[in-house]
Amino acid sequence: MRFGKIILFGMIVVLMVCIIPVAADSIKSEGNSDNGNKPTIFIEYGTGKDVGLVKVTHIHYAKSVDKGKPAKTTTCYKLAGWKWSGPITYTINPNYPALIDAISLATTEWGQNTHADLFNDNEQGTYPWGVRDYKNSVSYGDYSTDGVIAVTSTWYSRATKTAVESDILFDTDFKWGTEDPLSMDIQNIATHEIGHTLGLSDLYTSSCSAVTMYGYSWEGDFEKSSLELPDITGLQKLYGA
Repeated sequence: MRFGKIILFGMIVVLMVCIIPVAADSIKSEGNSDNGNKPTIFIEYGTGKDVGLVKVTHIHYAKSVDKGKPAKTTTCYKLAGWKWSGPITYTINPNYPALIDAISLATTEWGQNTHADLFNDNEQGTYPWGVRDYKNSVSYGDYSTDGVIAVTSTWYSRATKTAVESDILFDTDFKWGTEDPLSMDIQNIATHEIGHTLGLSDLYTSSCSAVTMYGYSWEGDFEKSSLELPDITGLQKLYGA
């Protein structure tokens, strides 16, 4: 009987190990058939002091597509799984005044479509992208993968679904400008990336290609600096009208 109890206890331990999630560096990548199966999201689970946090990185690819008509339906939005409990303060590299201006205009665009207090005034400073340092950093840098315009990494709590940090990186592989047909439009991309910070994911349905949160962009694409109805609908699902 005693031997049987030992075997039973061992079986229970094995079962618990199999079903209880372990906080580890396990990384999940999600692809989409519409973009050649390139990963558009990396998901990492926290370790150490950050156990309980999830880090989600949205990757914005450059790709020429047929420009769609502005979406009339409110279905062209996708929630990422988090929201913020208070206003966000971005810390922006002071060496890039055009970037400071673009982030300011983009936060205004999102903020004016809800009565929620989404943003504090931006701060200036130099902090690394993608590092958990309690700063919502915005900067330029050379991302390791070709064809990537910008990336946003956001940390949120699995328990409360509340975001705690979000970093944005604009890739230096591209020429940046404002309403220049030969450049990536900095305000256009800033508005998209801030949507990720707030809790919205990319869209890849061609009928949604005119909304700000569409997952691709291209040189001369500057019409998404202002939000479409589906973007606003997604925002207000999270933060109210």
